[in-house]
Amino acid sequence: MRVILEGKIEDQANAEIAAFDAAKTKTDEGIGHIGIAVVYPADLRSASFDDLEARLSEARLRFKIYHENGETDWIQGDLNLLASLLVQAHQQMIREDVVAWGAETLGNAIEAAAKAFESVPAGPAIALNLLMEGVEESSNASEPEEP
Repeated sequence: MRVILEGKIEDQANAEIAAFDAAKTKTDEGIGHIGIAVVYPADLRSASFDDLEARLSEARLRFKIYHENGETDWIQGDLNLLASLLVQAHQQMIREDVVAWGAETLGNAIEAAAKAFESVPAGPAIALNLLMEGVEESSNASEPEEP
């Protein structure tokens, strides 16, 4: 799964809007599956390269996650929270993909069965009888048994 990360420093004009728009655009274009807009604290700008990793791990970031099935609000937190939310977004996308795949597979099976019944001269009558048997069985199952 490809992730787009677009970041801006908070002291830049419209940092949130610019970061989110860039992440969303690239995700919508198919460059990535998930877009993350990150707004970094301005004090990171002055961090030396040697100190940057430690400062970034302690920083309070603002971020927003976007994917084809939705987006979060702006959230403030550390990198651990961002990682956790990214995992949740990934899991949600997988669940929704499984449901979509199941619905498509079922639809294809129904369509194939309908075409198979159409090609047999008595096919529609046979299909109707099979469906009616199923209806009768389900209605009989709901009726209470007599003693």
